[in-house]
Amino acid sequence: MDNIRITSKGIKREARGLLANNWSRALGGMAIYLMVLVLFVQVSQLVTALLGDFGPATAADKATLSSFQDYLTYFTTGGMGINLLIMLVMAIFFFVLSAPLSLGITHWYRNLSLLGNLQVGQIFRYYRSNDLFFSAVIFQGISTVLHILIAIVSFLPSVVCFAVAYVQGSSPDGGFPLMLVLGGVLAFAGIFIYLAISLRFFFAKYLFCGDYGYGAIDCLRYSNKYMKKHVGSVMGVMLSFTGWFLSCIFILPIAYVVPLYNASMAACAQDIIDEHMGETIEIHKKRRERYVSE
Repeated sequence: MDNIRITSKGIKREARGLLANNWSRALGGMAIYLMVLVLFVQVSQLVTALLGDFGPATAADKATLSSFQDYLTYFTTGGMGINLLIMLVMAIFFFVLSAPLSLGITHWYRNLSLLGNLQVGQIFRYYRSNDLFFSAVIFQGISTVLHILIAIVSFLPSVVCFAVAYVQGSSPDGGFPLMLVLGGVLAFAGIFIYLAISLRFFFAKYLFCGDYGYGAIDCLRYSNKYMKKHVGSVMGVMLSFTGWFLSCIFILPIAYVVPLYNASMAACAQDIIDEHMGETIEIHKKRRERYVSE
């Protein structure tokens, strides 16, 4: 069954209608997330300033770094080892704390697509219990690892070409321009390859936020199963926002573009879920009710 037809114009129209009386709530959620992000950046800078620069390399040593091999040696021999470790720990800490908030925002936009509870406080729902918190962290962790692997597969050929171009560029008889151009072409193609693969898991987070009782793996599995025929249309909706996001360099359009984009993505996801998952969800609900009653 595939009766659904997704168009960027129709989805944006639907998103504007959903946001008509809810722009202030959407902006409130965005502002909270941005404040958390800014706070993390400020804390990171403070920690870096307090701890200083570790490692045996001095400023004079750093001034001599001129090639890829020099930087690689510097990083792997302790010149930046402790600093990188601190940054990694802080990044993981931020990820763990912000993952429930990110999914909470997704939950709010899913409610928006269903005209459900639209109080801004809904973005904090995954902080309400340990089970909700850790389930959100686990889902975001698995999803992030999956997307990193997809990115590696998508961009590895271009990275190899750029590496070869760099090595050949240092020799007078190398084919530097050819490999550089090939790397650029493969990088551009890699963007579409990444989108085509990653969008197979597009509605997993909306399904996870739907209180259906599905775990992370089930959400990703169902999304991969039912997104096959919708990757192109969802990609079209996403790419239609390219101009809008470019306008965000002027800062002010962010207040319009980000809520509209999030609402459009939620509307896309919910349309697909309703089209393909209705019967599956009902069966799953009955199984859960039977399990609880027993």
